[in-house]
Amino acid sequence: MCAEISGRACIFVTWKISTRHSLAWLNTTANPRVHGTTGEVPFMRLRSEGLQPADKALSYDTSMLTTRRSSKDCFISYGGNLYSVPAAYARKTLQVKITEAEELVICSEVGHELACHRVLLGRQERSVQADHYRGLGTPVSRVEQASAVQEVAPGSHSMFWDAPVVEVRSLSIYDQVFQEVS
Repeated sequence: MCAEISGRACIFVTWKISTRHSLAWLNTTANPRVHGTTGEVPFMRLRSEGLQPADKALSYDTSMLTTRRSSKDCFISYGGNLYSVPAAYARKTLQVKITEAEELVICSEVGHELACHRVLLGRQERSVQADHYRGLGTPVSRVEQASAVQEVAPGSHSMFWDAPVVEVRSLSIYDQVFQEVS
């Protein structure tokens, strides 16, 4: 089914009809002629090329590759979202591979797979795998982490002057003064 326009061009009603007409033109008109560039008939050259059918051809990895630096809380950022990495790889530069199947694969610097996440479609979302945090203890408060204590040895002189001596008295004296003034 072809609607003719201006004598030569056709508009095809369906894709199937268009494909059928195109293949008929290739087989009867284009491919039996001698090609202007190669000087050969395409049908004859095709046999010598040793091409394979498309379903038996080699597949190619068309994944997008990039690198990201993981944060101290074991995340990498990609596409406005956060994805967890094993705790041992916090603050490291990692390889990130985004596949055609919408998977985000995180690999070490030498290419060992560390994590696999589904690519998140929104923004400011998190994909967390609990096993990335296994083996981590509970955080210790900063006060408990302090290991250095400053002590002044007896008899040593401080680089600061001595504080003035002040009188120590009961606070009731201030109540008396306040009553007298008011």
